[in-house]
Amino acid sequence: MGNVPTSDPADVFEFHRRLIEKLLEYEDVLNAFSDEGSELGIYITEPDVRLRLIIDGRNSELIKVDPDDEKVDDPRITMSWSVAYKFWFGSIDIMSALLTGSIKVEGQNMDPLFKLKSIVSRAREACEVVSSELGWT
Repeated sequence: MGNVPTSDPADVFEFHRRLIEKLLEYEDVLNAFSDEGSELGIYITEPDVRLRLIIDGRNSELIKVDPDDEKVDDPRITMSWSVAYKFWFGSIDIMSALLTGSIKVEGQNMDPLFKLKSIVSRAREACEVVSSELGWT
C-alpha cells in the first residue's frame, strides 16, 4: 500500500461501495451481516463523504448520504480518508487510532460496530482487490 491515491469524493465513495460489494462475496461476512435492520454511519473527512452501511445479509448495501440529510447515524465511525484507507488495508492499529482520536466512534448502539470488527480481517484482502481494480496499486 502506498500513499492515498485520490481525494476526489466520488472516488472515495466508489472505493467504499466496491469494498462492501467485495466483502459480501465472503460467506463469513454474510454470516456476520445476517441480522436485519442494523445501520452504521461511516463519516469520512478530507474529503467529506458521509456513508451509511445498511446491514441486512445479502441485501446489505452502502449508500452515500446527502449532505442535507439531518439523520445522525448511531453508531458512526469518523476518520479522515487517509486514515480510512490505511485502516481498510490493515496498516493502522485500531486501538492506537481510537486512543489518538484519528478514528472516532460515537453513538449508543454499538452492535453494528461489533459486526464490522468481525470482518476487518477480510477487509484487507478485499481492499487489495478493489485498489487493483481501480488502478491504484
